[in-house]
Amino acid sequence: SSGINAEYGESRIIAHLPPSDQNDILEIVEDLIMATDMAEHKEYVGGMKRLMATGYDPSCPSHRRVVLRVAMKCSDLCNTARPWNTCVQWGKLVLEEFWRQGDEEKKMMLDVASMFDRDQCVPSKALTGFIDFIAEPLFTMWAEFCDTSFTRDICRQIDNNRSHWEEVIAV
Repeated sequence: SSGINAEYGESRIIAHLPPSDQNDILEIVEDLIMATDMAEHKEYVGGMKRLMATGYDPSCPSHRRVVLRVAMKCSDLCNTARPWNTCVQWGKLVLEEFWRQGDEEKKMMLDVASMFDRDQCVPSKALTGFIDFIAEPLFTMWAEFCDTSFTRDICRQIDNNRSHWEEVIAV
């Protein structure tokens, strides 16, 4: 039994569905939560690129799952696509989370990546790097897959936010 299944018992939000449907939904939810794991980011992006190269078939469950995973990744990383003031607030929160992890790694005498080391990290450079290597390629790929005015606006906002971070670096 999964962790989600244990939590599900209290809300019973899908209790009216047949057990097989309940299990399918719980499996999808668990999978989409796991899609937010940055350790698997390249795998999910690679899967989406392969799907785009070979052709998306909406009737194919595995194709739909790939798209759902990337949509979840986009929602998880959307702080870079928010208006500047919100982007800055979220950037600070994300860095604080990273730094707390780095603090714990230091206590365990582990090597700490510079982005996770509050004594070495330059926030504006770290967040610009995050946009350059993670967010912008992800959202550009999503906009290529789902070309709408909304996805184009998201990409423009990410570019604007990156420019703002560049201005912060220059100060």
